[in-house]
Amino acid sequence: MHTINDLRIDGDLHGDFEAFVDGKMFYSDAGYYKEWPGHFFIGGTSNENFVIFSVPTSLVGDGPHDVELYDSPGMVKWEVGINSERSDVKAGSTTVTFANDRNNAKGTFDFVLENGKKVTGAYLLFMR
Repeated sequence: MHTINDLRIDGDLHGDFEAFVDGKMFYSDAGYYKEWPGHFFIGGTSNENFVIFSVPTSLVGDGPHDVELYDSPGMVKWEVGINSERSDVKAGSTTVTFANDRNNAKGTFDFVLENGKKVTGAYLLFMR
């Protein structure tokens, strides 16, 4: 399983990504959408705040696809960082829709963290 530290995302920020913790925005900036073997990695990151999760490339069709938190070799650990405090996702899902031969992805997410906080958000991303 990969973590955000394993990803090389410099220059891969394309599109929009917003995230809220308990209803309060903590991230609104560019996001990233990157394909690795077996998974698409989706997220947003700044110096102190980030959200990262993955969906399997085996999803059939453009969607929308509802993807619950899962465990699979090669995936990225679903994780959130708020003000430099990291927390794993304990439960949740993302709904993703692909377009343009899977070069674009849009969707929403709804997570419950290990620390009990609720993180929600939306994204509209593309690969270059």
